Amino acid sequence: VYLFCFRGLNMPAKKIVAVYSGVLYEEKNYKLLKELGNVFPEDEVHPGVSQRRYMKTVRRFLEDFADHYPEAQQKNLLLHGDSGLGKTYMMTAVLRRVNERGIDARYVTAFRLLNDLREDYFRPGTVNTQDYFDTPLLLIDDLGTEPLFDGITVELFGNLLNERTSRDLGTGISTNLTREKIRERYTERFTSRLLMPGRCLDIELKGKDLRTLR
Repeated sequence: VYLFCFRGLNMPAKKIVAVYSGVLYEEKNYKLLKELGNVFPEDEVHPGVSQRRYMKTVRRFLEDFADHYPEAQQKNLLLHGDSGLGKTYMMTAVLRRVNERGIDARYVTAFRLLNDLREDYFRPGTVNTQDYFDTPLLLIDDLGTEPLFDGITVELFGNLLNERTSRDLGTGISTNLTREKIRERYTERFTSRLLMPGRCLDIELKGKDLRTLR
């Protein structure tokens, strides 16, 4: 299926987890109550592929990631695309499913993460940031919306990702930035760590902003 927008995908989808309006819906045996794809329009995002069909495929890969972490080869997750495509909803769904399986996962916005790391850097001990380094799966939402402080932002985020990678801990990121913009803003080293071949489930979201359809 649509490998032109999915990278690092080599796992079968088996169980179903869906998110709608930020809420995770589940039944026994993880049967679907609400389908993520159904809230999207039938407009084509690629020749012969509607946004609704495309997002159902995204859903299946995210289900598989959440149901197999951390045993699966892919430890990192990148969701990137324009605003209004459900990135935060999807991150929340992954968080809930991984936690329900008894595995610690933590969600934080990039803005809050930077504030905490800066505070600990300039005033050690005032904020406990160790969980960001230790949690088995860290999900960072809205990368690129945080301030870019010279000599601070890129260094702190790069150090965090490098430390987590060296300990084989997964990091998930959602962003409106393209891969190229991530590379420009956070350096080649940061991007190569995140998108390490075989280690990252890299999904590009496409289509219309859901907020304009309401």
